Amino acid sequence: MFQAFILIPVLDNDGNPFRRQDYDEFEVELAEFAGGFTLRGQVTGGWVDTERLYREPMFEYELGLDSLRKVAGLVQIAEAACGRFRQLAIFIRVAGIPEIIESPGVRPASQH
Repeated sequence: MFQAFILIPVLDNDGNPFRRQDYDEFEVELAEFAGGFTLRGQVTGGWVDTERLYREPMFEYELGLDSLRKVAGLVQIAEAACGRFRQLAIFIRVAGIPEIIESPGVRPASQH
């Protein structure tokens, strides 16, 4: 078994919190997929756009994956989370390897 993490925003782009129902649905999906999860708490991430630093509070979820075959499923969950939480991308880390999963409707940065 190996660890995987997914970061989910606390606030939308207008600074409003998401509904508890959004998290409940997401957490059910995680629990069904991996057999459970740990909500590690709120963390703060940062990113730069046009030379401006943005800080964003997020919830960090940890789950254990029992097979590398499940990585594709976690990517699908991250893509769905982009839509549910109105994000252009969601950060995941699997077995220590970070990846930014973009919303299915977003072209990779190298193609912009």
